[in-house]
Amino acid sequence: MTLDENIIREMVEIQGLSFSKIAKNLSINVSTVSEFCKRHNIISKYMISITPKLLPTEEVYEKYIGGCSIYQLGRLYKAPPARIRKSLLKFKPDLVLRDSVKALKRPIELEDRSLFEELANKMSFRKIAIKLDVKPNTVCSAAKRFGVESRFEFISDDIPKEKLNQLYNIEKKRISEIAEELGQSYNCVLRKIRKFGFDVAQMGGVERPSRHANLNNRDWLYEIYIVDGRSMADIADIIGTSIGNISYYLKKYNIPIRSKLEYLKKLMTHGIKGEVNKIKVDSKLEADFLKSIDPEKKVLRNIELEYRNSVCFIDFCVEGEYIEVKPKEQSITPGPNRKRLTKQWYVANKNNIDVRVWNGNYYSFVLEDLDIYYLVNWKLHFDSPDECSDWLIKFGFHGVEYSRNECATWIAKADPIRVKSGNELNANYPNDNVLKLIKHFSPHYWYSSHKGYLPMSRAWDLGYHSVLKHAIGELWKDYKEVNIYGLVKYINKYIKDFSCVSIFKPWVARYIYEKYLPNGGLILDPCMGWGGRLLGCINSKYDYYGVDLNKNSVDSHEKLAKFIKASINNYQFVNADSSVCDFPKADLVFTSPPYDDTERYYGIDSSSTVSLKIYENIFRKNNCLVVLNVPRRHSITCSEVAQKCGFGLVEELQMKTSSFMGREKTYEPILVFRRS
Repeated sequence: MTLDENIIREMVEIQGLSFSKIAKNLSINVSTVSEFCKRHNIISKYMISITPKLLPTEEVYEKYIGGCSIYQLGRLYKAPPARIRKSLLKFKPDLVLRDSVKALKRPIELEDRSLFEELANKMSFRKIAIKLDVKPNTVCSAAKRFGVESRFEFISDDIPKEKLNQLYNIEKKRISEIAEELGQSYNCVLRKIRKFGFDVAQMGGVERPSRHANLNNRDWLYEIYIVDGRSMADIADIIGTSIGNISYYLKKYNIPIRSKLEYLKKLMTHGIKGEVNKIKVDSKLEADFLKSIDPEKKVLRNIELEYRNSVCFIDFCVEGEYIEVKPKEQSITPGPNRKRLTKQWYVANKNNIDVRVWNGNYYSFVLEDLDIYYLVNWKLHFDSPDECSDWLIKFGFHGVEYSRNECATWIAKADPIRVKSGNELNANYPNDNVLKLIKHFSPHYWYSSHKGYLPMSRAWDLGYHSVLKHAIGELWKDYKEVNIYGLVKYINKYIKDFSCVSIFKPWVARYIYEKYLPNGGLILDPCMGWGGRLLGCINSKYDYYGVDLNKNSVDSHEKLAKFIKASINNYQFVNADSSVCDFPKADLVFTSPPYDDTERYYGIDSSSTVSLKIYENIFRKNNCLVVLNVPRRHSITCSEVAQKCGFGLVEELQMKTSSFMGREKTYEPILVFRRS
């Protein structure tokens, strides 16, 4: 029987039928339908939750060669051993699989006594296990075989009471932080704390004061939250903690927490700049508006409107005519700058109110497709998730941007890339606003992806409409607000086969600059990437010189630098190949070269990228301190290249990295080299 692609696609993507139902209706085998859909890139919504993840074949192969068994890899990647074997043989057809434990190839450090002793003198057995990517028991077995004792042994059996008292009771450190500092497990430290009789903060136990002195002061918290009207997010940012922690202490002190509506009302009266005709105004534009109308007219201020749990306020009602005062840059150009105005227009429209905009002159708001795309809540416009997804598929993918006002607010902070002390090398630290700023100025970010995965933009392609519909349906069901920002986040986090690329964190870059170049100077970045290392220079004494093969990256850096020009020193960007080009004389080289072809960047052919050539060119053509963020599998190769070029390894830093597609959190090395 000959199958028609259009008919099958309609049955799968529009009618939402499963492969088994289609097979039953057409009286054919399910496998026939499945193979046909696979050839024509048709995906059933029922397959989204059960389709296995694409295995990172190169990474699986390297772990297998490094000593992991097939069963260990199966547990690590949550895949049956048969899939692991198939993946290995597909990547290396001539690979001879091991058939016994005796054939395991252990890291050389676990076979050579001198190398093992050298590691044991520097770190605990647990950290050695992390470094060599093996189980702690494997390291302990090697230590027993060599007769080597760790100098950290005393920690597990006899942590000094004075030291623990200093860390826990005086410095008020968390148990996890103490465990990390001592190189021991959380449970071991917890047992010692209980053994010494220290109070443990737990359910039903004695509560310890916060490490943040301000949170132990009810009057301070009341003053800043109730009197000053600051949000919990603002307070959390000021003292360097989480919003949940602020909420906990507000409840503890019986300070009433504002509802969303109360907070919006507070915002409407925040920043009063004067009065015109006895009416308070919070901007010069509002004052100009009131001066332009007849003072005898009846004027109402901040009219509250609501529709479908969405609340907004209209600035003025002048004798029955509703007026919203907005600057031109926030009211004329469709898109993210008009998000708030679009919401106000919708809510007013559903209340049978016509709103006019004043930005020096009156004009009626005209809704455009880009306004719908960037609407703060699609539930205001669409009545069902199907209606929303059908429109979105038809309109297409137009990237993800933020309003100019939002970006200006993020960058206007005293130190926008600040993180809590101790997290300078933590790439998981939640400083989302800085990353949003980078994505805003890098539209090609959404068209790039990890090897073996699809970029976010592909979710709008013909074969993936069921994926998009599924994601919107889940958001519609579980969230009060559904918009483009939540949609891309959901697809990246929950839908298999889609993945965004990683962004180097600006606070890590700042830490490196201040550690190795404390007096300022010129930073050379041979592989600029997305702008994280440029933002590391913000509000500082550093100059920046960046190079990148991708013209899109150069363009995005130009836009970002122009936007933050008042907060950054001298900068220059060059479109060139870092594996062959020349570099200016710099005070510090710091970069994160592409991990071969691990990531596929929109605008260039990343499939042929070779990191080794970039390493060689950097070391050959620079004499200053060189700091490189490389994958763990490149550490030895990079050090060998450096040695050939006359550089020696000064130290290795460990940068905590986020989990990827459900795998456990790990770290990446940052290698520091100096010419011998």
